Amino acid sequence: EKFTVTQLENAVAAAQAAEPQKLRPEDAVQSIRWLARSNYQLVLPADAEASELVIFPQTSNESRGIEDLRLVRFVDREQGLILARAQRPRVKSLGDVIRRRLRFVNRQPGSGTRLLIDAQLALEGLQAGDLRGYDKEEFTHAAVAATVASGRADVGFGVAAAAAEYDLGFVPVAREHYYFAVREAMLRSAPIVALRHSLTGPIFKELVSRMTGYDATHSGELERVDGSHPRSP
Repeated sequence: EKFTVTQLENAVAAAQAAEPQKLRPEDAVQSIRWLARSNYQLVLPADAEASELVIFPQTSNESRGIEDLRLVRFVDREQGLILARAQRPRVKSLGDVIRRRLRFVNRQPGSGTRLLIDAQLALEGLQAGDLRGYDKEEFTHAAVAATVASGRADVGFGVAAAAAEYDLGFVPVAREHYYFAVREAMLRSAPIVALRHSLTGPIFKELVSRMTGYDATHSGELERVDGSHPRSP
């Protein structure tokens, strides 16, 4: 979900006021603030291959690679079909949704989940126009689950946590991996060291374990874009 730096600061202040004992590690809070203020957007050529790009090129031999980019594993999460529990034994895919003429609630264009839905339709060889309700959109996972729970739609697509919140059935379709992208030279910096320490610590893993469909087993681990695991600095 999108948020501004001001909204983040307000949320941190509210959390510190409500449960000060849980937010005592100031270095972790500062790491979150540093990452938020360092946010920027990359616009890449449409015909570019990710494996051929480098975000921070420093030498000529990096012009066709991504040697400077390292990925810090954040969390994994499951996305899939959100539906009434009674429907779950009969619906296993978007193809089943179409064949049974079930009412679908979509996500808005441009959202990551909408891209995932469209990719899954293509993977199953299905046409978006055949999905009843493809043009009916909501803007959050919770809104999709609420629409299904209210009976205004039979099926939606979103995270397992939203289905659990509304006591709905869930059919896993995709597992997403989230990362922080970091320059290799920054891996030894205090904010990144503190961030990785928090991600691998028991408090973070315990908090994530309470969220249905989220997994922090590999949080804090380093990866390259090619999937290999470089040694920690």
